[in-house]
Amino acid sequence: MPILSAMQILVSDDEAPIAELLSSVCARGGHQVAIETSPAGVLRHLQRRAVDLLLVDLDMTDPGGLDLLRAARAVQADLPIVATTTHVSRYLPEEVIAAGAIDLLCKPFTMDELAIRIALLEERLRYVQDLAAHLGGQRR
Repeated sequence: MPILSAMQILVSDDEAPIAELLSSVCARGGHQVAIETSPAGVLRHLQRRAVDLLLVDLDMTDPGGLDLLRAARAVQADLPIVATTTHVSRYLPEEVIAAGAIDLLCKPFTMDELAIRIALLEERLRYVQDLAAHLGGQRR
C-alpha cells in the first residue's frame, strides 16, 4: 500500500489565537499547515498553491462565508473544505454544503472533533490514492 504523504492544510480564522490552536491540531499528524487570517489571504494562497484541506471560519467577512467557499472552489474545484462557525443560526448546513464544504463544525467544538475530521479525510485520500493505483495497474 502506498504511503500517504503529509497533507497540505490551510487554516483560516480571523482570530489569530484560534488559528494557531487549530493549526497545532492539524499539524499533529505530521501535516504541513499554513495560516491565513483573511478571506483575501485564503484566495491568494489557493492561487499560489494547491492544498489538501481548507479549514475556514465562515464568520470572516468580505466576502461573506458562503461567498468565500464558492470562491475557494472556483480556484481549486476538488478542494475538501471544513467550515466552522459560531453563528449556527446564520448558516443552514445544506447551504454550507451546497457552497462547497464537505463538513460544518459549530463552535465551540472540541479539538478531538477536528482531529476526527482530519483522520476521515486522510482515510478518503488514502482510498482515492489506492483506487487510482489499482485502476492504473489494470490499464497496463
